[in-house]
Amino acid sequence: MKTNRSEIRKQIFDSYSKNLELICDRFKIQFGIKSEKGFEKVNEKIYVCPLCFKVFYELDLDQNRQNPLTIEDLPPKSIRKSILILTCKKCNNEAGYKFDYLIKQHVKTDPFLKGIANSMISANLNLNDKKYIKGQFKILEDKSLLFELPDSLTSFLNDSFENLIKNWSQKPFTLQFTVPQIRQVELAYLRIGYLIFFSYFGYLAVLDNNLKMLREQLLQPSEEKLKNLGIIYNLEKKNAPEGVHIIKQPVNIKTYLVVIDVSDKSLKKKIGILIPGPGEKGLNCYRNFISLKNSENLELVNLSSKDFLINRDFINAYYYFYENIN
Repeated sequence: MKTNRSEIRKQIFDSYSKNLELICDRFKIQFGIKSEKGFEKVNEKIYVCPLCFKVFYELDLDQNRQNPLTIEDLPPKSIRKSILILTCKKCNNEAGYKFDYLIKQHVKTDPFLKGIANSMISANLNLNDKKYIKGQFKILEDKSLLFELPDSLTSFLNDSFENLIKNWSQKPFTLQFTVPQIRQVELAYLRIGYLIFFSYFGYLAVLDNNLKMLREQLLQPSEEKLKNLGIIYNLEKKNAPEGVHIIKQPVNIKTYLVVIDVSDKSLKKKIGILIPGPGEKGLNCYRNFISLKNSENLELVNLSSKDFLINRDFINAYYYFYENIN
């Protein structure tokens, strides 16, 4: 029987609330609410949105509430099969849909900008200041450009286009197309990488100050809190599987790496998103890495097959693996 969305939300809620419970038990942390009576202990299961860090209860799984917990697909399900976690509706709506769109646009336009044969991009052919034709550019096998027109043109535009062809060398025209800003695209990838990392390692990782730095950038995307967002585009030669890895060598750039596959009809890419390890060492290695130009000589250790979330012995996996993989 197919699991419905409400059951999926409940399963995710239970797994991450259990992760939080294990962390609180191991490190003697107590959640509570400040009231007129003072600090009141919270005994219910809770889920903390990994982006805004607001606390939610099981009743917040009800989608009729003002700001319920919603399923987030990582990466966007239009690109590939997704990992599922929960974020609050506010975080999902404000950034999720916008960033998902940017990634889809990047996947569509990047092959064209790289001159890959048979790649296409939507464009306008401007005949003068007032008339334009919508169509698509296509790069042919011989690297020449083909402008594909819609099946039907209005007679007015059709006459203008025929006049342009007859007087090709005399008539000025412009071709326009739109591509997403690269920093916005990288913010979208960073958001996915951060949330996938949370999906593997749980709350103890995102409570670390180095991941707080990433989260603050995501919550304030218009501000440049991080100059370099740590996105690696040239991972195809590494052939690294999707999921979470730790960079073992070189030791001066030891950091975590989330790998995702993105694809379109004419493009298949492996994108790497850097996630800093804990402490000063983790932050320094992260800063060393984001200035690196060549990623071909990296030695990776794949951690994706391991179960950290509700395994009491591995709830501190974020710290344990960074300290012990050498």
